[in-house]
Formats: sequence, structure tokens, C-alpha cells
Amino acid sequence: MKKNSLSFKIISRILLFCIALGLVIFTIYYYFTRETIERSAKQNAISLANNTINKIEDYIKPAETIPENLAWIIETGAISKDSISSFLTKLVKNNPAIFASAIAFEPYFFSNDLKYFSPYAYRKDSSIVSAMLGSPEYNYFIMDWYQIPAVLKQAYWSEPYFDEGGGGILLSTYSVPFYMKRNGQRVFGGVITIDISLDWLTEIVNSVKIFESGYAFLISRNGVFVTHPDRSFIMNESIFTLAKELEVPQLREIGRSMIKGESNLKSITYKDKGKVWIYH
Repeated sequence: MKKNSLSFKIISRILLFCIALGLVIFTIYYYFTRETIERSAKQNAISLANNTINKIEDYIKPAETIPENLAWIIETGAISKDSISSFLTKLVKNNPAIFASAIAFEPYFFSNDLKYFSPYAYRKDSSIVSAMLGSPEYNYFIMDWYQIPAVLKQAYWSEPYFDEGGGGILLSTYSVPFYMKRNGQRVFGGVITIDISLDWLTEIVNSVKIFESGYAFLISRNGVFVTHPDRSFIMNESIFTLAKELEVPQLREIGRSMIKGESNLKSITYKDKGKVWIYH
């Protein structure tokens, strides 16, 4: 076919049109498919996050009711001073979610020569051990788990911490203040605590899988990583130190939003990973 013939010109233009049309269709299909996958991934992340929250609350809420109900029992005087230790031992034994529990009274609550009185029961291997907290070396009145709920007059979850005496497990303490009648007045009597092992929390959060590269993590109210696929981050890094190390200021803003209890879906760009979506 001659290049200057009419047939050649028509076929060439039709071929070019078909190629151009094919490129347009491919481009539209590519962006539509990518948008669909991205939208699906975002929705999947949101659903997984909400389901994980429900699992965590299903574990924590029943645990919270234990010291809250116990505070009421202590206030009624139904448990005598001498039976508190045995009561706590049974409490820990019958509640697998609880690693330890204590009832810490105000100074000289029972007598002028008894400054510290805090029966304590905790798990050790396969048994429950009783102890008495309080000494000049361990002045529990100034500890966060005691002082903060005493001042705020409300229940308080501590920042997670490693319990060196308990095999290095990760714990969080839930403290509930209780009150007693003294001279016809309701006065602060002390604090009831339960210690919860956070091993179960790590299992729940690490079980979240989002396609091949997605994962979940949990931070404390101060932004410290409580769970993370990279275990070296746990209790050693915060979302703010990570933002500084990676030079990603948007991650710092996401961290601030997280500790305020807000929910959002944001994208950030890493130098080595490209665009990353985070739902919190």
C-alpha cells in the first residue's frame, strides 16, 4: 500500500485513533481500579480498627467494674481489716484477667502507729502471693497510681509499664478511690487497684492485617508505643520521637490528634515508603 494513498491515510488515522482510545481507556481503568482498591483499603482499615476497639473494650470494661464494685463494698464496711488480704487473694485467683490487686489506705487510717496499710495479692508462676505494700522506701502515697485518683477523685488508668518483679511483663494499673464515714462525714479512705497484663492487648492488635503491608499499632495517652510490629518500639519510642527521626511533621500532628481521642483518616509521605494512609 502506497504511503500517499487514500487507503493508507485512512487506515493510519484509524490505527492512531484506536491506539489513542486504548491508552485513554487503559488510563481511566487504571485510575478507577486504583481508586477502588484505595477506597476498599481505607474502608477495611476503618472496619478493622473499630472491631479491634470493640474487642479491647470487651476485655477492659468488665475488669473496670471489679474495683468499682469493690470500692462500694469497702465503704459499707462489709470487709474487715483482717480479712482484706484473703479477700484479695481470692479476687485475683477467680479473675484471670487480673494480674494483681491492692487496697491502699490513707496514712494512720486504722491507728496512729500504722502509717502504711496496703494488702496486695499478685500472681507468681502458678500461685497467688500475698504481700503488704508501704514503707519509707516505697511510699505509695506519692505514687501516681495512688495520688492521681486521690486528687482527681475519679478512677485512673496508669501509663503502661514493665513490671520488673513480675517477669518483665507489660502492665497497666486501674485505680479507683474509695471513701469512708468519719465523724459523720464522707472522707477519702484510699485507693483500690487492679493490675492488668497487656499481653492480650498485643495479641489483639498484632492480629490486625491489612493486605500485605498494612498493620496496626497502639499508643498510650502520652504517645508511647504500647504495641507495634517492631517490638523494639514498645515503651522505648513514641509517635513523636518517630516523627522527628523520620522527619515527617504530619505524623506528629496525627499523634496529637490520637491522644485527644479524635478519629480521622490521613495520608503522609515517607521518603522510603512513599504515600501511607493512617486511620485512628
